Formats: sequence, structure tokens, C-alpha cells
Amino acid sequence: GFILKYLNRNSMKLTSDSNGLVLLTEAMMDFIDKPVPHIVMEGIVDVESMDITTEEISSDKEIILYTGTLRQIFGVMNLVKAFQKINDTDVELWICGSGDSKEAIEEASKVDSRIKFFGLVDSQTALKMQRQATILVNPRTSEGEYTKYSFPSKTIEYLLSGKSIIINRLPGIPEDYYQYVCTPKDESIEAMAECISNVLTSDSDSRKAKAQSGRNFIISQKNSKVQTKRILELITKYQ
Repeated sequence: GFILKYLNRNSMKLTSDSNGLVLLTEAMMDFIDKPVPHIVMEGIVDVESMDITTEEISSDKEIILYTGTLRQIFGVMNLVKAFQKINDTDVELWICGSGDSKEAIEEASKVDSRIKFFGLVDSQTALKMQRQATILVNPRTSEGEYTKYSFPSKTIEYLLSGKSIIINRLPGIPEDYYQYVCTPKDESIEAMAECISNVLTSDSDSRKAKAQSGRNFIISQKNSKVQTKRILELITKYQ
């Protein structure tokens, strides 16, 4: 604790003495005791090296997919409970990952055969599953102070897939992302279930167009060249 306190104090001094900052979220400025020019950079995509193919893999089911940490605090059980409220035998919920909700998810899959739990999978398998999916969901809620200073990198990964995305409104996600995703009206299980149903029953062409727009947004606005240019522009102000 003593060492961390020292390191934190040192970090804050260096930050306050800086001429410019590149921050993950705007809320990080709350800890800076004077105005410092800054930009928010929540992510960088290396388009040239990443596998961002959107070739679909056909499925006879509508698939809702979550890949990631299965921690209770990240809301994965809210997704499971919301899915259980959807009475449609042609829809499946696929979950990949590991964490403290693993046993509860396994029990839910025994009760509802539409819930498929795959455990930990490698990145290539996860990308393949995304290409099979209809909707990608990140059920993380705004509970906890940390959400103001955190940007879920999964948001960018999901948008690159060119699939429909459902996320809750989080303080760490910039406003310009929300035109490309679907958000429940609140963070309740009922609202999540309603949002999933609305996406599943929406016009297929409109759904695909929105998903493609989200993919284009990430590729054109969050690529490494664009983001690096923003950093260089911040630096050149002090030359």
C-alpha cells in the first residue's frame, strides 16, 4: 500500500506537469488539478494487420453471442436472465470465457438447452463465432466508479465484426459510438430482453446497414494512422 501510494503520487505529479495528455476517457481529467491540453483516445486499430473479415458463416439459428470475462460485475448473468425471458426456440445464446459466473452459466445451460457454454476459446475461434452470430452483446452495466475511467475494448472488436451490437450506455464510451449500436432503455433484465427481441424482429436490411456503418466508423476513424496523427497534432502545438 505504501509503495502504491508513492507511485500514484509520483504519477499524478508527472501528469500535472505535462504539456499534453492522451487519455482513455474524459473523466480522467477529474484527477488533474490544473487545465492540461488533452485528447481522448479509447482505442487504436491496426487495420492492415488485423483479421477483420466479415464473411458470414450461415446458421439455421439466430445466435446471440458474448465472449469475454464471466465476472458477475460485468453483467453476464443479466444477459442470461434476459435471454431466458425470450420465448423463441430458434434463438440460441452462446457464451465463451471464464470467471466467477461460470458455474451459474453451466447450470442455466442445463435448464435451457438454447444456452450454449463453450468455456475459454482462442481468438480465432471467437472471431469465427462472431461471424456466425446475429447479435453481439456486452452486458456490462454502469455500476461502479471505475466505469467512468474504463472503455470496454470489446466495443471496438464487436463493431469490426459488422454485426448488430447491444451495449448499455456507459460513461466511459464516447457519445459518437451510440449511433452504431443498440442500447436498452435502462440496465434492467427486462430492458435487455426487450432490446434483444427488438433487434431480432427488426428489418434485416436496416440492421445490416447499421452494422456496416459501425464497422466503417472504426476502420476510418480509429485506425492507427488517424489516431497517431491526432497525437502528433497535440505535440506540434508545443514546438
